[in-house]
Amino acid sequence: MAAQHLLAKPVPMRRLSEKRIAQARACLGNVSSIHHNNDPLLDPSLGSAPALAHAVAISQQSQKRPRSEKKPIPDDAKDDKYFDRRKRNNQAAKKSRDARKAREDEIAIRASFLEKENAILRAQVATLREEANSLRQLLLQKRSRP
Repeated sequence: MAAQHLLAKPVPMRRLSEKRIAQARACLGNVSSIHHNNDPLLDPSLGSAPALAHAVAISQQSQKRPRSEKKPIPDDAKDDKYFDRRKRNNQAAKKSRDARKAREDEIAIRASFLEKENAILRAQVATLREEANSLRQLLLQKRSRP
């Protein structure tokens, strides 16, 4: 329990829809590079968080919407209104890219933190299991003595 002060409060994360989870699990069938050393908590067939996150990332990369054909605008139609719209669109696109990058960075930091917290909790579980086994052995020894 010494590492209990290292644990943070849970932060709400956006919940994935059932459709998105099904897509991610379907992608997992195609991913053969994931090996988790027979750890049932990291088994991709069980929909574990690391495997699911990897599958969601793969599915997002492959589901890009096709762009419409670009139609050149004649020079005589490029007035101040056109250039103003272009400027606003460029600013909005930059804002959107920056926001997406910030969200991705935030998610990566949170994932890293959760992985560290998970490692701490797994170590605690292992320690507590060892302690429970040793106490069980002591109890059995006490009971077997006359």
